[in-house]
Amino acid sequence: MIKTDYNKWNKEFTGQVNIVVKVDKETLEEACQELYQRIVDRTPIGNPALWNPPYWPNGYVPGDLKAAWKIEKLGEGYIISNDMPYAYRVETGWSKQAPTGMMRISVKEFNAILDEIARRRKK
Repeated sequence: MIKTDYNKWNKEFTGQVNIVVKVDKETLEEACQELYQRIVDRTPIGNPALWNPPYWPNGYVPGDLKAAWKIEKLGEGYIISNDMPYAYRVETGWSKQAPTGMMRISVKEFNAILDEIARRRKK
């Protein structure tokens, strides 16, 4: 497994990350599903009481950002994405509900997720 320098990556984050790992397909699939679920779970649902000024943007529906996450298998890997126009802003600290983002904090846990799944599979 290749370890990632997360401090450097976090400073240069552009909304994408490629992680290269060497594990069996089942472990990778389970780890990517766990990563996806952590990202979704950490995604805030808008609370206008925390916004400055507190109002709903035109057309906003609470929960749209959380519902827009997708995970897709592409070749040997997986793509986790969100195509809401404000997803990157929320990821990079725009939301007081997720000041450290959703994806960045979850990706930092990916090696631990892989290790835990591999350990469970060995039992």
